[in-house]
Amino acid sequence: MHRRKLALVCFWIICLGLILPGWGHVPQRAAQAQGISSAALNLVAPAACPAGGCAAGQRLSYRLEYTLGQYDGLTDLPNVKVCLYVPNNWYDAASVQLDANGGVTGAAYTNTGVCSEDPLPPTNYSLLAAGEAKFYLTNVFNDSLGLSFRLAPTASVSGSVLLRVFERTGPAAWTRTSQVFTSQSSPVATAATVYVAPDAASCPSGPCYLNSAGDAASGLGTGLKDAVDAAAPGSRIVVVGAATVKGNTVAVNKSLILEGQGNASLTGTGGCSNALVNFTAGGTLRGLNLQDGTCSAPDRPLVTINSPVDFLVEYNTFNSGSEALRITDNTGNLTVRFNQFNGISGKVLVWGSGSSPAALSMTANNIVGSPAGEMVECSEGGTAVIANRRVDHNYWSSGLPTTASHCVITPNKQLGAPAAQRANLPGVNASRVTVTNTKTYFMNNQVALQRSTDGADFDMLLVDHGRSVPFDQGRTTGSPIPCSNYYDIFLAEGAAPAGSLDISLKYNSTTACVAVVESSQYCELSTNTAKFPLYWYEPSGTVTAGWDTTGQNPAGSAAGGATGQTTVCDSAVDEVRVSVDNTGRPSLSADLNFTPFMVGIPI
Repeated sequence: MHRRKLALVCFWIICLGLILPGWGHVPQRAAQAQGISSAALNLVAPAACPAGGCAAGQRLSYRLEYTLGQYDGLTDLPNVKVCLYVPNNWYDAASVQLDANGGVTGAAYTNTGVCSEDPLPPTNYSLLAAGEAKFYLTNVFNDSLGLSFRLAPTASVSGSVLLRVFERTGPAAWTRTSQVFTSQSSPVATAATVYVAPDAASCPSGPCYLNSAGDAASGLGTGLKDAVDAAAPGSRIVVVGAATVKGNTVAVNKSLILEGQGNASLTGTGGCSNALVNFTAGGTLRGLNLQDGTCSAPDRPLVTINSPVDFLVEYNTFNSGSEALRITDNTGNLTVRFNQFNGISGKVLVWGSGSSPAALSMTANNIVGSPAGEMVECSEGGTAVIANRRVDHNYWSSGLPTTASHCVITPNKQLGAPAAQRANLPGVNASRVTVTNTKTYFMNNQVALQRSTDGADFDMLLVDHGRSVPFDQGRTTGSPIPCSNYYDIFLAEGAAPAGSLDISLKYNSTTACVAVVESSQYCELSTNTAKFPLYWYEPSGTVTAGWDTTGQNPAGSAAGGATGQTTVCDSAVDEVRVSVDNTGRPSLSADLNFTPFMVGIPI
């Protein structure tokens, strides 16, 4: 009887050997690996830390590789264990991720959180993770695991990541078969300004964050999310180079300044239904190229804002995208200014439905290359215009919005030509400035403003059109040959200056301009200031007859007998100056809400 059972067991072992590779031989008590046990601990994402070291709060992704050769394959207990250590207070416990399956074997690993198999854990180190697996009746020579964790935002001491591999060599016996550790490094402490870069070589000095492995909720796996979580409220996060955001939206849940350095960009990779970034606590988005990457049909939305406090969006370029900005029922006010919107396939701004009284000021932006129709929405699903949501002084290549957008749109308060884009920088060349009783230059020292001594300081906006002629769409009687750029110069909302405002424009763009402007035909004719070649344009096209000089009486059909303003040539500094008050045209109250100026030579 016993012989019959033994023969039956042998039969099934031989059959299983034909079905399952590696089961054709009865294993010995310990697996037989070839060679000496070894291990590797390789940083895979980011590929390397910046030269100064990884930033505190940076997420690190490693690949663990190890050979096996002594485990007991007959026990029903776990027989392989990997234990990982880092210096005390060096990591964020909630961030630890150890693969659930071996990369070579596919075997299930359990992260136990303890490593009692290690009789001598390293001093001043903490257990980071401990994964154990059971290999049944087969020779397994090696395996690998992925590991990710975040350095703690307060990490500062120098240390290494340590991997130890243990194999069960008997029912109650474990042997450490390999050990490896990274070179020592010191985390770089967080600061008031931190950086996000595409790779270590692009990082400036200071704490710099890079993408790690994976693509998890809230943007975990991106350097941007690490920077957001590590930085203190009020900090600056500066993007350098061509950084990327993965499929999940990066959640910015504290008030921060997110800005670009130079012509930096933030581009999506995948996740075409998710916005790149979502702001929920106020702050500023400034000086970045934001683009949806490879997404198309549908394009990817770019930025969402759901903030209880005020938020500022300025000097950015938004490329492609199904929507550039989506605002939910914010209770904070929103300012959107000096941005370039290129080829947004939907609306450039959508304010969702809700009862929030928050205000919108959308000023001095270019909206180009978008489909015809309403390019903004100030109250999605609404039935009336929202009185404090204004979209004046923008350039709309596909036509002005209407009241169907539920936004305030003031007649004539639009840019008559696109604002010039900043050279090798995102956004457009425009600014909001404060006018004082000291003459101050702006726009690369080409425009100067000074108020009279009566009254108080006030704010104005300056928009540079380069050599694009505002409102030159067949309605003008001919534009002068420019000796300066064209500038829109207008009062900020709510500004009410007293006295007068001096506006000075340079005419030294070429030596020919200087020679002609200062000739007897123009600035030397001190008795005929109407000839002084500082021009302005009234957008309705009825006060000025095309471009009139500031010194002449306006020649339009609706000028109503208005006189010009005092205009002076100052050849010592190559500029023409006009004093604008409420006695003539252009006037502070009637014209300085929407007026283009330029210096030029008549055709």
